[in-house]
Amino acid sequence: MSAAFTPGPWEVAGGERALLKIMATTPRGLKKSIAQVGGYGGDSRPATARLIATAPELLSFAKDIHNSAILLPESVRIELRALIAKATGEAA
Repeated sequence: MSAAFTPGPWEVAGGERALLKIMATTPRGLKKSIAQVGGYGGDSRPATARLIATAPELLSFAKDIHNSAILLPESVRIELRALIAKATGEAA
């Protein structure tokens, strides 16, 4: 069984040179840091932070496509199922 992740949307906070934080909004409307990107990475840190912040939407989209009636090659469905399992901690 996998644990639920912090619901999105997530956003990036911080400047180009600062420690970048991935922020989520609580049910009460408060912004909370759920992850940080800093140190190693230099110029790639902002892109890394944006990718992390987009994770909930990417996972939701992957699930929607996988569960849709759209005709996809079986290899694509297998890859989507594996990526969803990797993200959720479930068996593929």
